[in-house]
Amino acid sequence: MDTTISFETFRAEAMKAVLPGSPDTFVANADLALAFNGYLAYSSVIDHIRLDPRQCTSITVVPGTLRYHKELGSFQKLTESAYNATSSTPQMYFHQSRISRLEASRGSEYLGIEARIDPSGTEIETLLSANQKVLHLETYFKIVRDGNLLYTTVNWGRSMRAVTFAHHLEGPDMSPIVEEEFARALAQKGTLQKVAWLTPGDMVDRTQTPYLIAMTSTNDLLRFFEAGRWVRDSQDLSREICIRRSAPLIQCLKVVDDLSAMKPPSLVSWIVIG
Repeated sequence: MDTTISFETFRAEAMKAVLPGSPDTFVANADLALAFNGYLAYSSVIDHIRLDPRQCTSITVVPGTLRYHKELGSFQKLTESAYNATSSTPQMYFHQSRISRLEASRGSEYLGIEARIDPSGTEIETLLSANQKVLHLETYFKIVRDGNLLYTTVNWGRSMRAVTFAHHLEGPDMSPIVEEEFARALAQKGTLQKVAWLTPGDMVDRTQTPYLIAMTSTNDLLRFFEAGRWVRDSQDLSREICIRRSAPLIQCLKVVDDLSAMKPPSLVSWIVIG
């Protein structure tokens, strides 16, 4: 008998388990916080976002209640709402990114690859609403493209799952000689020519760009939610996720390429959270 459970179910059941006496029907996979019998349990990442798998799987429990300053009384749970077209959420768009290819060399000269910050000023915004004893949370990217204000939904649960199961790359600084050797090897295989920069919130066809580097450097909030956007139930939309910690980007691409060699070409699709 298959006894495996999803990451979301595990996380939700862990929250309920630290609240003794809570009823079996009390928790749902989308819940981020639960209040019962004078105690509050919540996903620890809500306190402070870090790209740490241990934090994304841990639960904090403290004495207290769940309140919302705009409403009287206390609430039983904070839950993440799926986007509903009839809700007060701004209209959502899936913006197709203009492909910006990686340029790591000029002729035979290796130029290096530096992590990039978000060039578009993407912001994270939230909507919170109350319904009986439940607080509903919606989170989204607010982005500007060609002078237009656009919104793309993001998701705490998917982002926690992404960080937990991603490939995390730590590493010392490389000498320029080693970096250049890596780059030359990747160029000879044709890998570097398939890499593109990604602006947070955009979408890219995986058949055209199997390798992406997200321009999210120095912003852990963007890095957290951007990683979650590539966790999908459909294989056609999902990508393997590599989160760069201290490793050089060229090392991340080398590791990604090595791992991709073990897969059929049709399934090779990665994003490096830079």
